Amino acid sequence: MLHAAYEILSSDYQAEPGGSAYIFTKVLKSLGLRPIFIGQVGNDVLGKILIQKINNDRVNVELNINPKAQTNMSANVSGDKNNSISLTADNANQLFKPKELLVQIQKQLPKSKALYIGGYFKMPQLSKTYWQLAKHAKKERCLVILDHGTVHHQVKSTQLKQVLKLLPFVNYYLSNQEEFLRVMKAESLLTAFKKFQKIAKFSTVVVKRGQKGASIFKADKVVTIPTIQVRALHTVGAGDSFNAGFLHGVLKNYSILKSIRFANTYAA
Repeated sequence: MLHAAYEILSSDYQAEPGGSAYIFTKVLKSLGLRPIFIGQVGNDVLGKILIQKINNDRVNVELNINPKAQTNMSANVSGDKNNSISLTADNANQLFKPKELLVQIQKQLPKSKALYIGGYFKMPQLSKTYWQLAKHAKKERCLVILDHGTVHHQVKSTQLKQVLKLLPFVNYYLSNQEEFLRVMKAESLLTAFKKFQKIAKFSTVVVKRGQKGASIFKADKVVTIPTIQVRALHTVGAGDSFNAGFLHGVLKNYSILKSIRFANTYAA
């Protein structure tokens, strides 16, 4: 447990490239696909360490190096019972300009099969840009996958409305249950699914439900695909692994149910 007023000495730590989108990219690569990670770092010591570690992972990246930015760093402290505290500092993500993102992604879209948007609420300055990119990707016949991540307490109602505006241009919306209910302003999954269908009737939403598996809406019913039961050491990265497993299935032309089963197993 993590207790206030106590100094806790850890027995070990490690520095790794992280963040939802990078974990997703790394898992995709392990599944035999060829993802490209797009982001920004500063021209500082942390940025150079990060680039070196990404090179060690042999992940294909398009990094914008901004000399005015400081590379983002998070310290994640994990306790027992899956408790954790995350502290994040610096501003490279927040200084990533829409124009720079557009240039990089538009260069990649014609030769890509899918555009994955992760960490949506972490970079609010890009909200309108995501809508433009999704629209452009659809013209290029490129799949669009959205996982906006945690809907934290600082997310404003205007940002939630922007997500709703983006959904009709998304092929697959991957969200956990808590996030999905909040975005749809619903008390139950059934109500949330029905609201989603009215907003984006040609899009598919897959709701991640932890040990219960994942749910979709089919024939006016909530259909849940169970997962295998494991003793979870920690759930960090499970959702990102699910997303990568699901996209792998979709690109391999698996059925939606088979793609979810594969994703469930990979997340477990």
